[in-house]
Amino acid sequence: MERTIKTAYNSTHPKDWVLCSKDSFVVKIATFANPQTVNDYFLTTMKLNWKSIFKNKPSSTKDSSDEMEETDYDQHVDFYFTNVINSLILFTYDSVKLNEMAPVLIDPLTELYEELQYAFTPVCFDTVVRMKLINNSLKDELLVFKKEIDDIPVEIWEWELIDQHKTWMAIRQKANTLLDQLGVTSRIYNDDYSTIYDSEGKIIRKGKNCS
Repeated sequence: MERTIKTAYNSTHPKDWVLCSKDSFVVKIATFANPQTVNDYFLTTMKLNWKSIFKNKPSSTKDSSDEMEETDYDQHVDFYFTNVINSLILFTYDSVKLNEMAPVLIDPLTELYEELQYAFTPVCFDTVVRMKLINNSLKDELLVFKKEIDDIPVEIWEWELIDQHKTWMAIRQKANTLLDQLGVTSRIYNDDYSTIYDSEGKIIRKGKNCS
């Protein structure tokens, strides 16, 4: 599995860039204008893809089918784990380091939030814990961290506040602590599973684990 991102210029909203993931777990949007347009697009797309994310089946599904589904997720557990670690790493960055990620993330401030949502998609996150890449004792702490991010007020999601606002400073410290607890010493974003295309379909960057 890989995370293929294609940038597509939206002529209706000239400063909006739509980023679509190949595996359909999520459609992400990086925007430089018109937040309501982005919000509407994201909510609509998520409604369309929700069943594919969780692979919903009727309640009469047999245990054997559930086991086959788990096996399918298990095969991609390293990909899911990488997403979790990457999302934490991004939250350790100050504004300078985060801005340096623009060639990979297109709009780093938007991606800072969306990377976390992607990584904590329940079925993917639970697979990582079930497969013991993350100790079960850290599961609740990680979920608390996600909630703290979700609760960050909209008004402080600004570049000039990332380095100095007490909330962001506490978040950076918490992200570093969680990575230490996970035994992760590197603070370098892992792009092994990322392939990025430009609007003409040409590869800008291809990770080593991408087919």
